[in-house]
Parts: sequence; C-alpha cells; structure tokens
Amino acid sequence: MLTYAGVFQLVLPRLDRLWLSERVAEALPPDTLAAAAGFHEPSLVFLLGTATRLTDGAGAARFLLTTPGAAAIVESAEEPEFDATLAAAGSKARLVTIVDGLNYSRGRPATLRVWELAGKP
Repeated sequence: MLTYAGVFQLVLPRLDRLWLSERVAEALPPDTLAAAAGFHEPSLVFLLGTATRLTDGAGAARFLLTTPGAAAIVESAEEPEFDATLAAAGSKARLVTIVDGLNYSRGRPATLRVWELAGKP
C-alpha cells in the first residue's frame, strides 16, 4: 500500500515532463500553423497536423515571417540561428510559452520555446 501511495503522490505528477508535444499543442490555438526547429518528434506533427514544418532555427524564423498567424517551436540549441534570422529581417518574436521536459526519444532534457511574430493582434 505504501508503494502505491508513493507512486501516485511522487512519481505520476512528474510524468508531464515527458509529454512535450502535448504541452506545446495545449499552448497553441487550434489549427495554428507551426514550424518546429530542433524538435522533430512524430507526436508533435500528429497533434499539430501534417502541415507542421520540421526545420532548423533559420527556417522557423522565415516561416514566422511569411506565414500570418503562425507559431514557431524552437528547441534551445536552435535559438541563436532563429534570433539572428529574425534580427536580419528587422523583426521580433513574442514568447508565447516555455515548455521544459525530457525528450524521451533522445534521452535528454529539452527546452522548447513557442514564439509568434511580435505585433500580432
């Protein structure tokens, strides 16, 4: 009985760190077009739709610049390229949310930032 209590109170509440794609999808309005840089998991495409573009940081920035109402999901390693591409275009992005967790398919921690183009109504 004590083992079950420990599992339900200590282990299960922390499992949400494994569900990065679900947490990203919850942060976006339905039918939002998105580009993912550095986080290319099938579950993300399944949740956001087959129009989801898998790219790098520069590609995610270009996607934001050319797709009205779009979102960019950028893994921390792709942030410098993402920022540089936006800066070169004279644009800025607004942070929607940060999703921290464990990319269990890669076996490493991951930090995803969800962005939209600044100035969006």
